[in-house]
Amino acid sequence: MGTHDLGQRLHAGHRRRVMLRSLFGRNFTLLVVMVLMAQLAAGLAFSAFIIRPQLDRATSIVADMVVNLSLTLEAVPADRRAEVVAQYARQKSVIILPDSAEPKGEGHRPRLLERAYLRMLSDRLEEQGPISWQMDANQRLWLRIRLADEKYWMALESPRLWTPITTLSLVIVITLIAAAIAGYLVQKRLSAPLEKVARAADSFDPQHPLEHLPEDGPTEVARLSASFNRMSDRLSAVEREREIMLAGISHDLRTPLAKLRLSIAMMGGEEPDLLETCDRQVDTLDAMLSQFFDFARGFDDEPVAHVALLSLIANAVSRADAEERVAVNCPAELYLPARPEALTRGICNIVRNGVVHGAQPVTIDALRMKDAVELRISDNGPGFAIEEEARITAPFTRGNAARSTAGTGLGLAIAKRAVAANGGSLSFERNGTFTAVLTIPVQI
Repeated sequence: MGTHDLGQRLHAGHRRRVMLRSLFGRNFTLLVVMVLMAQLAAGLAFSAFIIRPQLDRATSIVADMVVNLSLTLEAVPADRRAEVVAQYARQKSVIILPDSAEPKGEGHRPRLLERAYLRMLSDRLEEQGPISWQMDANQRLWLRIRLADEKYWMALESPRLWTPITTLSLVIVITLIAAAIAGYLVQKRLSAPLEKVARAADSFDPQHPLEHLPEDGPTEVARLSASFNRMSDRLSAVEREREIMLAGISHDLRTPLAKLRLSIAMMGGEEPDLLETCDRQVDTLDAMLSQFFDFARGFDDEPVAHVALLSLIANAVSRADAEERVAVNCPAELYLPARPEALTRGICNIVRNGVVHGAQPVTIDALRMKDAVELRISDNGPGFAIEEEARITAPFTRGNAARSTAGTGLGLAIAKRAVAANGGSLSFERNGTFTAVLTIPVQI
């Protein structure tokens, strides 16, 4: 067996195991097994109450015929027995031949019903001893019997219960097929709303609430959809309250912060280093409040414009104060539809993250794909483990909780939201360098 064939078999086995673990697979299998067991029980009842009585009647008739004919021949002179046998055969519409006229058989093995027939006939004709039989080309069953101390061949119709058995077999097959189809349709009908709830849960975003799931179908499914809708509403309400709170805090703190900046500027004095430190802290507080406000406000309300990507990247790098530390490789003729402020803020946050926490050189490469533009922002820093991407890009999460540098933990969260506002996605790669990959579709 080749490696490829082994891999295919292992993959097929894994799919079967997954299928049997699913609700669909289990219910479908249970339904088919139950129908099969019911059909087997019906087959046993059919055999016990229909087939066996028919065989019993058929063997009873043949046994009575043999016994009566044997008793008749015993009372007839030997020279008239051949005439009596011929006359009896005409009356009963059977064929009886002397032992010397052995029919040519086909050498075919007895079928299940024939074996049962012969066994029951042997029981009724115990005085005959073992009964020999043959099947001729016309599918007639020939029995070698003893009549008045002489051997004869008697032709009988083979116990043709083919029609009821075949009918039962067809009924079983058709019922199984019908049960399989019915089970598939019923389970699909039950699974469809559950899969819809699962997809809705996977794609749920508090900033972009989905339309309510339809609360129809079976009672249990309708209750599940209603519960999910209520949960979605509660989470969206919590998110809105948090955004309002962040926006309010950011707005309310701007006024005293501006006054503090003005007071520092007016102080002058003999402590320039202290004043410079205070000024830097005010700038830091202002930047943090800006991030809070950006996160709370979002970017979905910004109109889409046709922008030159090179100019937009240059603006983002300038905002990050990293003009001399970032190398940009972007065609000047590359344009795309985008929300410029959102995309600028997203690129700015990632560049600033690379400059502050990464290692030079920091590069930005813009590539035109078939239906999207890919921005790759790379640095030589350690980055973070790729499996922690979901945690690191969550709001108020920092890569190193013990880090003493200032920050809100919103930089990558804002970048992810900004890219999503442009219909794109943000992911990370580690291949020699640590790279943030922004994929922006050419149509939003």
